[in-house]
Amino acid sequence: MDKSPEEAVRGSSQVLKSRVFYVTEYRDLLAILIHVFKKHRFSKIYMKDLIETLHIFMKMLQKFSEKHRGGLVVQQKKRVVKKSGKKNSKSKSGAQQAANMEAIWDQVGPQLSAVLQSDAQIPTDVVPFDATSDVPIDEQKVDAMKRIQSLLKSGSFEEAIGLLRASRDVWPENNCFGAPDLQPEDEFMAVRDIFMADLGQPGGKKPFAFS
Repeated sequence: MDKSPEEAVRGSSQVLKSRVFYVTEYRDLLAILIHVFKKHRFSKIYMKDLIETLHIFMKMLQKFSEKHRGGLVVQQKKRVVKKSGKKNSKSKSGAQQAANMEAIWDQVGPQLSAVLQSDAQIPTDVVPFDATSDVPIDEQKVDAMKRIQSLLKSGSFEEAIGLLRASRDVWPENNCFGAPDLQPEDEFMAVRDIFMADLGQPGGKKPFAFS
């Protein structure tokens, strides 16, 4: 697929590989199968196929990592928090919403990882504020963050990353949009924080423009 003359096929290949290398369950599957292998239960042919498959997978992972200069983003395992006591309906609703967002992020994460690693289609001419607005530029920061979240939820990942980086340049204080010169994995987590945040809906007028 990587050698296909069609750009769509090559793009699909990148998304597939980023998903396999990003999701922990996919990435560790072969190692787990080898770990649980029992010679009295499985055939030698199965063992041979398993080792060859693992070898091919490791070669693919090595090439993928080298191509992206070590910027491979890997899904972090979620920490299980034990809950105790009675929860009211509001807290249950909040917990359900958080669970839904986690489920959505599991779908978004691999695609976003591929965008961050390719870096090709991310715009660099973004203005993250509305210069004609009566609202001071310093006070438009939250609206820009809401717009980033809205773009992420609509699947406009390149525009969201472009707006994030432009906002980081305009509002560097407190690293609200991430620290300068972020590594891909750190920028990935900064985007995740914005995606998961409860920011409300963005205003009616866009606080940014593409020149």
